[in-house]
Amino acid sequence: MGEKRLKSVAFKNAFFLLLFLLFFSVGAFSQEIFVSIVPLSHASPVSIYESETADFQLVVFNNETGGLKNFNARVFVDPSLAIVSGGTTKREQLFSFLLVPPKSTAAKTFTIRGISARNADLAITVKYGVGESLSSSYSMAMRVTKSPLSVNARVAKSFFAPLEENSVFLDLKNTSLVGLKNVSAELVVPPVFENRSAPVFFASFAPGQSVQNSSFSFAAPDAKTGIQEVLLVVKFEDAFGPHRVEKNFLVEAGKLNRDVFVFIGVLAILVLLVVFFGSKKAGKEAPKAAPKPDANKR
Repeated sequence: MGEKRLKSVAFKNAFFLLLFLLFFSVGAFSQEIFVSIVPLSHASPVSIYESETADFQLVVFNNETGGLKNFNARVFVDPSLAIVSGGTTKREQLFSFLLVPPKSTAAKTFTIRGISARNADLAITVKYGVGESLSSSYSMAMRVTKSPLSVNARVAKSFFAPLEENSVFLDLKNTSLVGLKNVSAELVVPPVFENRSAPVFFASFAPGQSVQNSSFSFAAPDAKTGIQEVLLVVKFEDAFGPHRVEKNFLVEAGKLNRDVFVFIGVLAILVLLVVFFGSKKAGKEAPKAAPKPDANKR
């Protein structure tokens, strides 16, 4: 009888332990929160060309039965990669989600640029959590490889006068052994500037083919624009799909203040006067050379 009672107690304990584990395993799954990085405009999710920019989405998966509030995720990239935001590049960026509904997803888009080619896996790491506690992490590997299309661009002037025309110059060269197709270049300017150039397009671009000093012009009709970003976008396709390279420049149009010119002019005159009178005074005070002794006098 005692043996049966012990077996019954053991069976009940095992049953409740099973229910306990089952409940909390289901609860853990239903409360699971994780993130992922999904490529949007890129041919390969694990490779990017040097100087190429590609769009990605940071996706948050909320499997909880309740809404996820004040969720934060910070993206970090390897030094051979950069996050492009507002015309600048940086190594990390914080994304905040005020609310992710239950049993659903939310996403934020960001852009990554390949900085330098490296024959190694580069990490894109996401640290995430609720509030300031970013205790969980996710990581994916990516490589930066040499681009088959060499893209070099430069702006003529960082500062230019209103109504004066400014230019961006572009050099292209297919450095690979295979042809490229749908090669295009287009200047993108802010509304305060006037774009005076048309896009350039090549249906095919043979191995070794190049374009030198292709000019893209723009002007500023307003008297003062402040610092603005001008973007040259180059696109091409190879065997791996479409690619995009962006070259950005910060330029400013405006008139120099008249007071600045007056100040520079007065300062220049003062410097000249100091140099002139200083040299004149030094000439007057120069010691006379001692007379040479007469060799005949002993």
